[in-house]
Amino acid sequence: MMLSASLGIGVMCAALFVLVFQGGLVILSGLLDTILNEAAIAEITCVGSLMIFALGLNLIGITKIKVANYFPALIFAPIICVLFAFLGQYIPALA
Repeated sequence: MMLSASLGIGVMCAALFVLVFQGGLVILSGLLDTILNEAAIAEITCVGSLMIFALGLNLIGITKIKVANYFPALIFAPIICVLFAFLGQYIPALA
């Protein structure tokens, strides 16, 4: 409220956008909870951690990694993990 009172209506509009955006993420995560197993969640966490590490290296100037190129890994890593878990039921070598 303090920011809104001092900076105007733009803060209120930004707060509404944040509410919609983060609310959508919470609803999406609730829907994906039934699909993803622990291994898939671990893969998402691993990819996210590596992306944060790469951002840190970029910030301190050691490298110039294009972190945005790794966003598809956040989607493909759990899909591959769930696929292998599904196929592991029928092909024991994949389990």
